[in-house]
Amino acid sequence: MKNAIFFSLLIIFIFIFSCNNDKFEYKDSGIVKYEVSVSGGGCVITFINSEGKSDHVCCYDSLWEYSFVGNRGDFAYVCAQADSLDVTLNLKLFYQEQLLAESVIKEDHALLAVQEILP
Repeated sequence: MKNAIFFSLLIIFIFIFSCNNDKFEYKDSGIVKYEVSVSGGGCVITFINSEGKSDHVCCYDSLWEYSFVGNRGDFAYVCAQADSLDVTLNLKLFYQEQLLAESVIKEDHALLAVQEILP
């Protein structure tokens, strides 16, 4: 009887640890980089930060960059909304130095976003 209980517990522990194996191993990871170029005015940038939370910054006639370590399967997102007329926005999303997404717009009070699930 003791052997059957021991064997059953052993099978349960093996099953539990094999199912949750990804918690104990490092996932594939790399540098995620957002680039937002703004000309002709300013914009409000909304993005997913290194903690996976939404964050906001303001940018005026310049290049804004943000980098962090992301894991395969993570969601990366950056959005910019122009705060004036005739603003040009250029958004780029890189992962492991490879361009994943890019979008450009020149419009009054433009709203632009790029998003990807990291490969």
